[in-house]
Amino acid sequence: MNTVCVLTGDLIDSQRYQTEQYIEALRRILNDLEKMGKIVRYEIYRGDEFQITAVPEWGIRCALYLRAALKAQHSEWDAKISVAFGSETEQDGSYGTAYLNSGEKLDNLSANKRMQFAVEEQEFAVLADTMDFIINGWSQTTARAVMTRLVTRTGKEAAERLGVSPANVSRALKRGGYEVLLGLAGFIYEVGGLDDHPAS
Repeated sequence: MNTVCVLTGDLIDSQRYQTEQYIEALRRILNDLEKMGKIVRYEIYRGDEFQITAVPEWGIRCALYLRAALKAQHSEWDAKISVAFGSETEQDGSYGTAYLNSGEKLDNLSANKRMQFAVEEQEFAVLADTMDFIINGWSQTTARAVMTRLVTRTGKEAAERLGVSPANVSRALKRGGYEVLLGLAGFIYEVGGLDDHPAS
């Protein structure tokens, strides 16, 4: 089976804020991920909803990057995201499990939850809740550090991009639970029998 990763999501409270700027920010973030080769394609529909086909080994990091990038721009911006791994199509050409599970899990997310992960029929609700709890505590400074570190090879490189000291980046990442988040993501890949070898 050719495993793909699909992220389905929607912006939180898009009608409460400057909607056009909010959606344009989402589009820029997705364009950046596409240029970096982290996602294959994306679609924004019904204004504030989106679906992404990501490079499988970067799928969960893609969700983390997206939420961090939104929070980095506005303290109240965020997204609900359901990440699913599975087949791209069925034998009859219909949508495969990755697309079906991603959409279904998003629809079933309760109002106070913003993350879900599924590998075929396996759900990781407790891990998603833990990651969500950590992310909800991010400040804009922490979100910027996490966003930048996800796409750089070292903390020093992230510091140079941000124009701050490596010590400041290290403290922000520690506050933001960066290593814990990556550990939880790695566990999902391991239990799900997936490859997790991102470039950075």
